[in-house]
Amino acid sequence: MNAQAKKVKGRNMWVVRLRQASQVLFVLLFFYLLIVTAYYPINQTGGPVSIFFEFDPLVLLSTWLAGSVLPAALFLSLIVVMATLVFGRWFCGWVCPLGALNQFFSSLTLRKPKDRIALGAFSPHLRWKYYLLFALLGSALVGMNLIGWFDPFSILTKGMGLVVYPLVSLGLVDFFDWVYAADPGIGPAKLTLVTEPVYGF
Repeated sequence: MNAQAKKVKGRNMWVVRLRQASQVLFVLLFFYLLIVTAYYPINQTGGPVSIFFEFDPLVLLSTWLAGSVLPAALFLSLIVVMATLVFGRWFCGWVCPLGALNQFFSSLTLRKPKDRIALGAFSPHLRWKYYLLFALLGSALVGMNLIGWFDPFSILTKGMGLVVYPLVSLGLVDFFDWVYAADPGIGPAKLTLVTEPVYGF
């Protein structure tokens, strides 16, 4: 490999690492907002828990087509639209937590780059997503806004909030309850000295 090729590869690796850091940051932000939402009473939230939806152009468009009042926060999605016109599909690769999780789990099963490229190659079946998009926008136009069933943020939020979070929460509670009841340790050094403050937090 010549010096020029090494320089290009080094620059590309720097961009890849920066994108991975961005993905981790936004995935952690998503899970933080999900947990914050779970700990508030019904119909109340604390902080900007809907920020991912407010940056979603699909939510803005469907809400507008449905004739609903547009909350001012939804206009934040125009930033995504303008940035996409300049940088391309940066949002999916740098910000979207569903895209990041999808890429992570794909990398666990498809380790060879050529396999990932083949998976992402165009297929005639991909046209169906555009048919679905037009159908959803058409339904919004007649006042039946169904975007929430298919929007990526909505799918991720429902999947995590209704399946993953309760299972993890139940598993953690059962583990801490077992430690509290068994009180394992060596002499005065008990595991509960660590687990109880963690559980309280």
